[in-house]
Amino acid sequence: MREFFYQALVLLLGAFIGIAVPLLPKKGQKWAAGVSSALLVGTALTWIGYEFGYRAGIESWPTPEPETIYQVVFESNRDGNWEIYKGNTDGSGQVNITNHPAGDYYPSVSPDGNKILFVSNREGKSDIYVMNSNGSQVLRLTREGKNWDPIWSPDGRMIAFVSDRSGSAQIFVMNADGTEQRQVTEEYISVVPTWSPDGRKLAFCLASSKGYDIYTINVDGTEKTRITYDPEKTNCSPSWSPNGELIAFDSRRDGETEIYTISLKSGIQVRLTNNQKGNFRPRWSSDGKYIAYYSKRDGSSQIYVMRADGTGQTQVTSRGSNEDPSFFPSILQRSNTR
Repeated sequence: MREFFYQALVLLLGAFIGIAVPLLPKKGQKWAAGVSSALLVGTALTWIGYEFGYRAGIESWPTPEPETIYQVVFESNRDGNWEIYKGNTDGSGQVNITNHPAGDYYPSVSPDGNKILFVSNREGKSDIYVMNSNGSQVLRLTREGKNWDPIWSPDGRMIAFVSDRSGSAQIFVMNADGTEQRQVTEEYISVVPTWSPDGRKLAFCLASSKGYDIYTINVDGTEKTRITYDPEKTNCSPSWSPNGELIAFDSRRDGETEIYTISLKSGIQVRLTNNQKGNFRPRWSSDGKYIAYYSKRDGSSQIYVMRADGTGQTQVTSRGSNEDPSFFPSILQRSNTR
């Protein structure tokens, strides 16, 4: 359409020079012809520049970046029992993939998208299980104590989780097949682990008598570092960005639980949600462009996604209560609308 605009403008200016200018008084003809000729030349050059740039694939008229549609996994009680569901971030394709009478919670998708970790009480207590992404071939990974909050390492070879087997809730790691389970933290109560992109560190929530703050620690249990400094505001649910620069988390520092990010380099903290109804458990997409979380802004817990800067907050679920989202790694498709 732009080429037709330029063509029409050139023709109009040419007509003005050829027809209107001779009708002007002689004193005005020279000035009008000069101005019109300059406009004609400028418009023609702009048209030519556009044509050549466009044909060469250099589009000088930027179009909005298309939204990306991902697949997420989450827990839902929409059918009367907590089950693991998966669906698309445009709200389509939501299906139950556990279909078990026991409660199923805390899903986490493997880096290759082929496996899903989850927690279930189907054998009498809270334990960690793994299944194929379609819900088949369920395998129990833990047996000692109560176990929850599993999350895959970036390379898919290890799993971090929380267990009370040592007397209080602590962070543990194990191989992806459930072998070599070992304790990482030892202080008070430590929950909600997340891996650094290089797989060398874990971020987690450490409780004190005042509340929770976020810390990082090496996977071997050394070099614990404090990240937030306001335990009374309950800083928790960390999620490490894929580029390693930010940690997203939820906090009650402004009255109600909201989603924030903190820069690990500068310490700058940015608030992403602001609706005073409660927003929880942020999780990054694999490309670092989006964050999934659940919110109670409409009364019940529902899954939302937003861009990494907090814009474009979009509701994904609507039936029942839905919590604890986790992204699949692949992008389903792109939409041409914002």
